Amino acid sequence: MFEITDGLADHQVLQRDKKNLSRTIVSGKTGSSGRLYCKVSSGGKTIAGWNYKKTCRLGKGRFEFTLAGIRAGGPYEITLRFAADNGKQQEIIFRDILVGDVWILGGQSNMEGVGYLKDAARPNPAVRAFYMYDRWATAKDPIHNLGQAVDAVHTAINGGTAVRRAKHVGAGPGVSFGIEMHKLTGVPQGLIACAHGGTSMDQWDPKLKKQKGMSLYGATVRRFIKNGSNVAGVIWYQGCSDTNDGNDKFYTFKMKKLIAAFRRDFNDSNLPITLVQISRMCLCERDNIKALRNEKSWNAVQDQQRLLQKKIKNVTVVPAIDLLMDDAIHISGKDQQRLGRRLAQAAFAQKSGSKNFRKPIELKSIRKVINKLTGEVYLEVSFTNVVGALRAEGTPWGFAIVHPDGSFCDTIYRVDLKGSKAIVRTAFGEQNSHNLLLQYGYGTMPYCNITDQADRSLPVFGPVKI
Repeated sequence: MFEITDGLADHQVLQRDKKNLSRTIVSGKTGSSGRLYCKVSSGGKTIAGWNYKKTCRLGKGRFEFTLAGIRAGGPYEITLRFAADNGKQQEIIFRDILVGDVWILGGQSNMEGVGYLKDAARPNPAVRAFYMYDRWATAKDPIHNLGQAVDAVHTAINGGTAVRRAKHVGAGPGVSFGIEMHKLTGVPQGLIACAHGGTSMDQWDPKLKKQKGMSLYGATVRRFIKNGSNVAGVIWYQGCSDTNDGNDKFYTFKMKKLIAAFRRDFNDSNLPITLVQISRMCLCERDNIKALRNEKSWNAVQDQQRLLQKKIKNVTVVPAIDLLMDDAIHISGKDQQRLGRRLAQAAFAQKSGSKNFRKPIELKSIRKVINKLTGEVYLEVSFTNVVGALRAEGTPWGFAIVHPDGSFCDTIYRVDLKGSKAIVRTAFGEQNSHNLLLQYGYGTMPYCNITDQADRSLPVFGPVKI
């Protein structure tokens, strides 16, 4: 008996290394010792050097070996031939294998995808997904099919019953992310779906790893191992569930712990993490009391996310505050495609280090300028990483002046965009501007419409002292 349990499957995308060659850890079990050979072919022709190449010697029982050296691209057919010492031979064939980049998709509902399916990205055969029932196929929304998940945690979180999603929703950023990454890199892309809507940082706690498939983190690690223990990075959208009950105060601490665990368990101390700064939330009238509690903590989590890239190496944060919604908290299917492209451009800039691709826009400085004619205070807000110039459809909007107690101060009457700067005109005189704070994206449902010429939004920030 010769069996492969992890590392290879039909239609899989294998992660490439820095030399553009595959590197996947394959494991399984065998009933006897013997020699393993590997054949790799494409289009019916054997790849040079891979005509039943000697791979390794296996002992009886469980085994693990590294299959490396297959050039990025495909599709390939991989044949493993096990020649047992007792003279018996067995072959296992894996078909339609690609080599490129593989990404973990984690977080909650906006990564899972609740946008309208009518606006979902069109599938690309070079972009594959590892669906939650542990099979690879062309990535097509919804890729987080929670109701069919192998890992029991997804049913447990739903009260012990399988998750059922309305038939008209299921579009997330993953598919468009993969399509854009394929355009940028020229190699196939693989998406390992691991998100679950409504989940908190506590539910993603790495300490729960020992529960394996009964925990979100344990399930993610299992899926990582199942697919060869090698990925290009993690794409993350989460935080909405940590904006109340005082959890916002611990968000940075918990994210540091989670990222450190990913890097430890994924055997990559510099693993790229590309995360989304949470967008917006519309509360019903009956939730007004909750809204008063949530506005500060919602903005607090957004600002902590903005600053994570300054506190943790190789972390990039992608703003989403300007994107349209399909309901009170979920980004629309159409704008999930925009978000996917933003994530891909950020991840590519992060991994490639190319000067031709810029990281997401960041706040640089705020400078107070006094209009000598009127005595009014203007704020010159400068940003870095702007592609082209800042722009807006209609009147530029999204800035807010805030009192030290967090209350809104309606004093901005005009915003002008000049290159990478926003000139915020206020009705304050200099004597009344002390101790005031500036925010972009104040509250849970702000109107923000400023982007650069590459369709990348300003980040939510603040409150920042003027």
